[in-house]
Amino acid sequence: MKKISLVVGLATIGVLALGDSAHAEETTASVEVKSGGMKISNATNITFNDVTVSKDGTTANEKEASSISIEDLRGSSSKGWTLTAKLKDENFKGMGLKLVPAIESNSTVATAGTPENLNAEPQTVASVADNKIKNTEFDTEVSLNAKLNVPATQLATNYTTTIVWNLSEGPGTE
Repeated sequence: MKKISLVVGLATIGVLALGDSAHAEETTASVEVKSGGMKISNATNITFNDVTVSKDGTTANEKEASSISIEDLRGSSSKGWTLTAKLKDENFKGMGLKLVPAIESNSTVATAGTPENLNAEPQTVASVADNKIKNTEFDTEVSLNAKLNVPATQLATNYTTTIVWNLSEGPGTE
């Protein structure tokens, strides 16, 4: 008999403990994540080694490696991007300033442009296709590997030109 009353007593305590339930409330948490944009985060100047006038012309190489960096913090954009460069002046006093771009970071997604002499028309330096933008990293580093062809007829003096960089959403390629 003692066993039965112990079981009944425990059952009664269990019913009293479960009697009333506490009041529950639900809330939500929300946030709007905004685009951090896209920008050229670093562009180094290009300085060439000095050269001497030669009757056959000569090529000047960079003193230090030049590069440009793109920072893409747009989030889940469906648009890729294109980086172009052109000379502010029509030419560099008759010399051929050639960029031979190489992707140093984000190389599985970004594509280097075709090596060309810069002129007044925009030349593609690097790009990320629309269909690859979801796999891109935040930063893309591009080595410029610049070369300068100096013709035999070049006058002996210091020369400077301005390179205009443009980063735009696109290229809209597959």
